[in-house]
Amino acid sequence: MSDQLEARLSRVMIRCAESGEGVPAGMRIDVASFETGNLSDQMANCPHCGQVHTWSTEDAWLEDIHETVSPRP
Repeated sequence: MSDQLEARLSRVMIRCAESGEGVPAGMRIDVASFETGNLSDQMANCPHCGQVHTWSTEDAWLEDIHETVSPRP
């Protein structure tokens, strides 16, 4: 399969304002979509403080671990 048909997905992370720890935002996305997308008013349950954090693209980063996904036929 061509490399052009595969997407490299990374886990979206945010920071807990209470603990300062990184929190998985509950989604995986490719770099191009993350950079051009408009993710606003997203919510994530925080395992560190137990609260629900509201976040947008400006608050998030992509974790370095990648997962390669092939498109569906």
